[in-house]
Amino acid sequence: MLKALEISLIITAIHVSMWDSMIFGKIRLYLQRLPHWTHKPLFECLICMGGCYTVLIYPILYGFDLNLITTMLMVIGINTIIVALISKMYE
Repeated sequence: MLKALEISLIITAIHVSMWDSMIFGKIRLYLQRLPHWTHKPLFECLICMGGCYTVLIYPILYGFDLNLITTMLMVIGINTIIVALISKMYE
């Protein structure tokens, strides 16, 4: 569970840092040139980013093992909760 929370927070930091006027906001402008179907998993949707980025981050931090799939599902779940909390903040 701790691994999933760690990865989820890393992904959230990447997502938030790509908002307008944030440190990686300019990178998002370049990523927007990619085909539209790549936008959600790369930078637009925190929930979608959970699957894509977990596959990239997990092996770097913990090595490759069969817990990757379970961790990915947990990251997606945690990110869903984070999105709900962020949405509530901006209502």
